[in-house]
Amino acid sequence: QAMKTQDNSTLTAQESVFLFLSSSLPETVVNRYLIDIGRTGEQRIVPVLFGLPQGLAGKRLNADYFSRVMQADPGCRDTPETPCQRLAVSLKVNPVLFTRYNISEVPALVYENGQDSWSIQGETELAFLLEKMSKAANSPALAGISARLRGGQ
Repeated sequence: QAMKTQDNSTLTAQESVFLFLSSSLPETVVNRYLIDIGRTGEQRIVPVLFGLPQGLAGKRLNADYFSRVMQADPGCRDTPETPCQRLAVSLKVNPVLFTRYNISEVPALVYENGQDSWSIQGETELAFLLEKMSKAANSPALAGISARLRGGQ
């Protein structure tokens, strides 16, 4: 019987990658990570914030924050006639994940494959974090995604 082969530069259903971020990071940094996640085309790489930048009370400020960090082109300025394009990345607010993976510093990248999880911290390019993680976890998928991000399709 034929084995179904899977493209090894794509995450499987058992694999998850979480990129832990914080509104205390400069918005340009958060935006860069979100753009890079968008460029991977991977739905299973999920950016996570611990909480809302301004708490529950700051609805308007929170909306403005998300609006800025989700911009596809950081140089774009919204006008009523021509709003800037936003990234199709789902930025989650999930303090439970921070606790589950013991995240105390951001940015942090966590990779889980169903049995084990690995995490690394440090503000550096997403491609570099994924590459380091691919070596630690011996994951061809992460290596492939990192290579795609670096421009090697």
